[in-house]
Amino acid sequence: MKNFNKILVGESYKIEDILCNTPIKKRLNSLGILKNSSIVIYEKIPLGGPIIINVNGCNIALEKKIFNTLILNKHIGE
Repeated sequence: MKNFNKILVGESYKIEDILCNTPIKKRLNSLGILKNSSIVIYEKIPLGGPIIINVNGCNIALEKKIFNTLILNKHIGE
């Protein structure tokens, strides 16, 4: 799943892959956004604003363009 519009607030997703260039990928990794980790969608800001995700108890705001580089699958069960 890669479509920003199909993401639901409050749902948990597993990161299957990160498709971006190396410096951005390293920065995401340093924030705890890693392949096979799970995230919770905290809030979607309207009108092209950022999306706020929860990773390991921290809320992180990601630009829509960067968020769309994450390949997500809906996380079934905790």
